[in-house]
Amino acid sequence: MKETRLIHISGTVQGVGFRAFTARCAQRHGVFGYVQNMETGKVEVIAYGGKGALDRFEENLQHGHSVAQVTTFTSKLIEHSGTVSGFRIV
Repeated sequence: MKETRLIHISGTVQGVGFRAFTARCAQRHGVFGYVQNMETGKVEVIAYGGKGALDRFEENLQHGHSVAQVTTFTSKLIEHSGTVSGFRIV
């Protein structure tokens, strides 16, 4: 079963390559959607895929990469709308 999740991540996640890291993780796990920086300093992700793939994707994002430091991570299910293909950095 496919799900769509809205994810917000805060900490040291802007200016450190976190969006590119997120896109690589999405590609590795077969997750579709997008990632973007927010004016608040958070990163927002809309992710669409199978539950298991999304769980593994989120686990990767929670740990970040060597330069990022994730302090807050929230995820919630949202209504899926429209067609999703690929994963893009906004």
